[in-house]
Amino acid sequence: AMMDYDFSQRFRLGRRTFHLAADDIRSLKRRIDALAAAEEEEAAGDSTTTSSKKKPVSTFVALAALGWTAFVRAKSLAAGDDTYLVFLADLRARLDPPVADGYLGNCIKGCLASADAGDLVGARGLLGACRAIQAAVAEMEAAPLGGSERWIEKMMSLPFQRLCNVAASPRFRVHEASDFGFGRPARVELVSMNHDGEMVLVAGREDGEVQVSVSLDPACMEEFKAHVLAAPAPAEN
Repeated sequence: AMMDYDFSQRFRLGRRTFHLAADDIRSLKRRIDALAAAEEEEAAGDSTTTSSKKKPVSTFVALAALGWTAFVRAKSLAAGDDTYLVFLADLRARLDPPVADGYLGNCIKGCLASADAGDLVGARGLLGACRAIQAAVAEMEAAPLGGSERWIEKMMSLPFQRLCNVAASPRFRVHEASDFGFGRPARVELVSMNHDGEMVLVAGREDGEVQVSVSLDPACMEEFKAHVLAAPAPAEN
């Protein structure tokens, strides 16, 4: 007997793609650097706090933080709401002993960043998101296989309505990978985004550009869009 399944649920979400040029990404990183510098100045002025220079954010961290804070705002989450960001890390260069050169197949680890939504919606929300993502990366680097056996159990315990998920990488050159002999395509979209709060980051068509696609409850999309366009102002379609 055929199982009953409501396929319409796969198409109930809105989708939007943003194209952030190299200048937009530099602007976003400068904004994050300015927030970090202000935090450092405050820490230096507090005799009870030890100030430490933080590592600059990567393009992935900056854009994942932008998407996460936009998601939190679009969902109207507030202080006291726990929120999460999930992404995958490549372990090929991180295992000991290292993975053999001839290895084929996946070699990835799920990373989980968490924060109180109240720390992501304020003036320094972007910086808070970056710190949480960097902490998740550091945890993975310290123990690449730590917690792997309970990863699925951990994921299933999370509140999906407050969970954001980022896939792929700004270094994934999809326009080149999709050239089947007819030249680079004008546009590439990943069709498998069927979860509320799912984002995909891939290299754009132009040098230094990153394409950010999001799948979201349509009622939340305009707020998400407003937050992304405000920091800075990329082209969107």
